[in-house]
Amino acid sequence: MNKRFVNLSFFLMSIFLLVGCEESNMKNKGSSNQMEVTYKEGFPTEESPGLTEFIKGYLSRDGDNEVIKKDDSYVYSVSNKSENDRLVHYYHFTKDQLKSYYQPLVDANNYEEKLLQMNQTDRKEDDLYKTIEKTNEYHLPLISLEENNQLNIKTNESEKTFDLPELMKEYDVKKSDDMVVNLKSLNNDHFVIEIQDFSVESVEGWDLFMTLFVKQDLSNIVISELYDEDLQSKLDSGELKDYYKGFQKVDPSSQYSKMFGNKIIDNKLNKIIDIKKDDLLSKDGKYVYINGNNKDLSGGIQEIQTIKNYAEGNDTSDINFDLDLAEIAKRLDLDTSGNASVEVNYFNEDYIVLRLNYKGEFVGTAGATNLIIDLQHDKKIYYLVDLGLLGRI
Repeated sequence: MNKRFVNLSFFLMSIFLLVGCEESNMKNKGSSNQMEVTYKEGFPTEESPGLTEFIKGYLSRDGDNEVIKKDDSYVYSVSNKSENDRLVHYYHFTKDQLKSYYQPLVDANNYEEKLLQMNQTDRKEDDLYKTIEKTNEYHLPLISLEENNQLNIKTNESEKTFDLPELMKEYDVKKSDDMVVNLKSLNNDHFVIEIQDFSVESVEGWDLFMTLFVKQDLSNIVISELYDEDLQSKLDSGELKDYYKGFQKVDPSSQYSKMFGNKIIDNKLNKIIDIKKDDLLSKDGKYVYINGNNKDLSGGIQEIQTIKNYAEGNDTSDINFDLDLAEIAKRLDLDTSGNASVEVNYFNEDYIVLRLNYKGEFVGTAGATNLIIDLQHDKKIYYLVDLGLLGRI
């Protein structure tokens, strides 16, 4: 009897151990990224896809939109700000040209000063941006806003003039309205135009922002307000169904797509994915930084999920990294209490830039720095470098 009892106890103990190990493995699955961290002071010296995307994002932070990325060449639409801007313009540059442009930053002593110099509009236009005159060679739509708010569009396949007051009469748009037109995104199937009407107030109390989905052959156009409620109604009605194939896929299963900007949809459910106000969507739409948009973001383990796991509510951390504020302060020789406010300046697939503002040991501030977190390699690399970056890129 005792022998049976001992055998049974041993068997049950083995089961509990196995289950415990399995639960531990499940909790750590996807967080195998708790790997060794290498700290470096200064700006990254080696070119990488993550660095290229970050620099592009910084230089285009005034609202320009990347509409083509192909063969290490990038095409942007210029952001129109005023009703006097009647034509959509484009510029381009290559990866090699970009690398040459930011090389002085790598060699700089004062990173903040050099970064500000790089971002001067005149300097970018002289040394980096090359204006595109022949839009047809890049298959770019020629878009102009004519008198009485007539929108003229010419593509390689067709040309039409759209009467905006007639198309948008349900939104009380008139021929005399002051408005501005911008190109937000572009693919082989269609492009997305944003119209800001300064003369009409939306239900949210802001200027009226309209989104136009336009087929490349101009055979179809779908109009919606920019806000989620109106866009969702267009998805529910099926009006946008024929546009899905052109949306950028943001997960391996192709279930989730990026419409434009930060609008992610579930192609199967025809639903816009709700990103909680405290969470932050990556620039490419593939990941969500949990609490990355929280003003009270603190140090410790940071969690990132794929858009699929986030949308499906799965309790899974796909990427983890440790933001050890005390260790960073020690390496920077800061006289601090160890507490710091943390702000996300930039977040993309495998490249994150933070702003750390340390509190003094007793009162005031102890210092501030930017932290570049490079997740592209087997080992995480943390670059301690004060770029003077404030706010979101």
